[in-house]
Amino acid sequence: MNKNIYCAFLPRSPFCTISKLTLAGFSDKLRKYSATVILEGTTLFRYIIKRILMIIPIILGVVFVIFLLLYAIPSGGLNMFPSAGKGDALDALFKLLHAGNNFFTKYLRYCYNVFILHDFGRASGNSLKIIGELVMRTKLTLLLTGLGLAATLIIGVPIGIFSAVHQNKWQDNVIMFLVTLFSSIPNYCLAIILCIVFVLKLRVLPLIGFAGPIYFVLPTMTLSAGGIASVTKMTRASMLEVLDQQYVTALRSKGLKERAVVYFHALKNALVPIVSVLGTLTTQMLCGAVVVEHFFSIPGLGSYLLRSVNSRDVTSLLGCSVIIAFMLAALSVITDILYVFVDPQIKQQYTKGKTSALRRKEARQ
Repeated sequence: MNKNIYCAFLPRSPFCTISKLTLAGFSDKLRKYSATVILEGTTLFRYIIKRILMIIPIILGVVFVIFLLLYAIPSGGLNMFPSAGKGDALDALFKLLHAGNNFFTKYLRYCYNVFILHDFGRASGNSLKIIGELVMRTKLTLLLTGLGLAATLIIGVPIGIFSAVHQNKWQDNVIMFLVTLFSSIPNYCLAIILCIVFVLKLRVLPLIGFAGPIYFVLPTMTLSAGGIASVTKMTRASMLEVLDQQYVTALRSKGLKERAVVYFHALKNALVPIVSVLGTLTTQMLCGAVVVEHFFSIPGLGSYLLRSVNSRDVTSLLGCSVIIAFMLAALSVITDILYVFVDPQIKQQYTKGKTSALRRKEARQ
């Protein structure tokens, strides 16, 4: 007989009473769990929004410092930078405040043009706006940095795990020697060595240009060599620390295979230091892309920045500075957000207060 029909005829039977109590308890637990999840998600969402909003003062501060340095140079070019626009709201504000043509009005005019009107200005000696040039070159720089970061993680993490598993053996000694060697070679020296080996001797890779994917092999190798060494060393140290813990010994005593212990249990806890160094590593790659792009003649943001400095193009220099500052600030925010999700202890700091308040409210009820 159906439960609903049975309870309709015999509502006070023990079976119906137990079913109602079980359903009520399950509903209460589900309500409490849903409230806890919603509060935790709200707290994390607020933290993410705060970190994203921190990008705005960082970029404004970077632009202010660069603007001040260029303004202090007599031949910097900012003395002729206009503070008046085309009769917009900022001009009305300057007219209302009787603001003259000084440093602060020029700075506010540039920030208004960039962040509100999306106008980075025109390059010196050229009537075209630089926004198209900046977008095209930023894409190439992000592509090169992304390839370098992907190569760093794909190669560095497995090598670090392999070195930790074979601790104090000849494999570990060889890997540590290569790590020390590549971490001490500058990018431009490594680029010369790679060109001699793969271009002049083996003749398997092209030297300069960006006509196809093969042209990014040498720049990616140059840019990711130091990062691979750093990630390998960090992964090895983190894995050695995790593999010495008691829960790993308990997993091994239960008969789990070594591969399952290393890759499914130990690696998850060893990723926290790797994620913490990921932001710094990506920042180093962005800075190293300036040298790599110039060496391999890749028309990216770094080569454009060097050309702007050599030609004293203030508008292009400020535009490159704004884009680079935004990318670095965004990388810092992304790293902080990933760190919260990877490390349970950090995540608990942002959910502990809300969860405790929920428990006190339930206790009063």
